[in-house]
Amino acid sequence: MSTSEWKPDRPELEGGEYESRGEVSTQSLPESLSRAFQTINKTFYSITGQAIAIKSFPSNHSFQLEEERLTNFCKVVRKSEKGLEACKFCFDEHTVFEKGRICPVKCPFGLLKMLVPIFIDGECRAFILNGQALHEESKDEFFANLPINAELLGLDYDMLYDKALELKTIRSEEMHAQGQLLLMLAEYIAYMQEELAANARYLQEFKRRVELEQEKKEIEFKFLQSQIRPHFIFNTLNILALMARKEKADTVADLIYDFSDLLRLGVKSKDSLCSVEKEIQCVSSYLNIQRIRWGSRLRTDVRLSEDAREQLIPIFSIQSLVENAVMHGMPEQGEMELNVSITIRDRQMQILVEDTGNGMEEQNLEDIRSGIHHGTGISNLMKRLRLHYGERLFFRIDSGIGRGTSVEISWAV
Repeated sequence: MSTSEWKPDRPELEGGEYESRGEVSTQSLPESLSRAFQTINKTFYSITGQAIAIKSFPSNHSFQLEEERLTNFCKVVRKSEKGLEACKFCFDEHTVFEKGRICPVKCPFGLLKMLVPIFIDGECRAFILNGQALHEESKDEFFANLPINAELLGLDYDMLYDKALELKTIRSEEMHAQGQLLLMLAEYIAYMQEELAANARYLQEFKRRVELEQEKKEIEFKFLQSQIRPHFIFNTLNILALMARKEKADTVADLIYDFSDLLRLGVKSKDSLCSVEKEIQCVSSYLNIQRIRWGSRLRTDVRLSEDAREQLIPIFSIQSLVENAVMHGMPEQGEMELNVSITIRDRQMQILVEDTGNGMEEQNLEDIRSGIHHGTGISNLMKRLRLHYGERLFFRIDSGIGRGTSVEISWAV
């Protein structure tokens, strides 16, 4: 093969480099593996007199190439503009690599090169290049083409011939032995690359868990902060309730007692979980307060199955859904029905809160579904529930202007 038969078809970048096509490169190899490769390269060169390099595939971009380890013949060739251009590409870009198999090729000037593929995640992402030697069977052909190549490169033939005589001649059995060693190196590099990717995924998951744990602690801390001086608050509420009773204001006294029960549930729950039965007591106290405000305009139905009573749930979860329904769903005029159902079906804890109130616009509904609508009662609740139940959590919300809102939450128990 002569240089006149070879033409590059890749766009050249500044500095004589060629465009990379975005595949995984060996530049991402761990630092320890990079140092190990340099040591292997030095040892391989000292034994065989041949350098090895790692190149990406299919862009054939070289990431490891030590010029001083090139043969004197290659150094002379690369001093020629055409020679340097030809040396940048050592194989046909349509080369088909097979895992665990060596691909022997010849450079544009007839020197033997071995390409050893590196398969990562089932695909050839790079290869080890070994070469700058004469194959014993093609030695005569190489010297026969030498005058033609010298003329094409514009180099002195006698000088090029002298450098060619220094080239190492390699037999087929030597090529096979070197190839097996490089296959082992390719497997090691692939293994380390996959380990690096696995470690990166593990670190990302670990970081996510740490962030969730920190977020959970912050929520619990803020919850505890809200419990400052609870005895003073309860004592004050009791005094107000007693005064209301004394003044024959029984409705006001009942309201104060229900409000006190709401606060007491939060204070006495030292952790952020409580039984569903306690949560429903909280819901009942809240609805008692709202009935005083809305009277017969607010009709409610709360149903709790027996098997769900002792299940644990983040405190104020159902209450938050009910509060959200009343605050945003209660129409300015007319009535609203509010139905709450808590059951266990097919080993799934199911909470359903439905109202016949105002409903919401489609855009607001989509924002809540996508998590964009930060700061709302439902969004904050979903954030808390995901901290506890993770991927087990199922959430559905349906609404429309004038037809009310339905929220369903469930998780495996």
